[in-house]
Amino acid sequence: MNFFKPVAAVALGAALSASTAITAFAADTTLVISSWAPPTHGMNAKMWPKLTKMIEEATDGRVTAEIKYKLAPPPAQFDLIQDGAADLTWIFHGYNPGRFVATQLIELPGYQGSAEAASVAYWRAYEKYLKSANEHRGVKLVALHTTARDSCTAQRK
Repeated sequence: MNFFKPVAAVALGAALSASTAITAFAADTTLVISSWAPPTHGMNAKMWPKLTKMIEEATDGRVTAEIKYKLAPPPAQFDLIQDGAADLTWIFHGYNPGRFVATQLIELPGYQGSAEAASVAYWRAYEKYLKSANEHRGVKLVALHTTARDSCTAQRK
């Protein structure tokens, strides 16, 4: 599965305002990416560098980005963006009980399809139905995605 395929248009839009990674040239603007996960996590090792490269290419190197780790715990990432302490981040809606009610729809168990198909459907549902809930006010939401199917598990003792 190619994660970048379903969000390429969204990522390109983000590329006009952000970027990451170490570059050999001086950029006019360096965006701050806040990440709560370790450098080895796929978001930090693959996704942010790929997005940074796209941004640098789209801006002819005028914009780049730098990942900053542990600026805040996962539930506070959204606030970092609203407060201007960071320019980009990724959040998990489930870490913010009661704050992102409509968009937690994707976390319901039972879906049996691929993460790619679910992510595309999630974005389309957001654009058509969920955006009006205005749960992301004050920031520019550039993508929504999900991972492989969720499941409910229980253990008897």
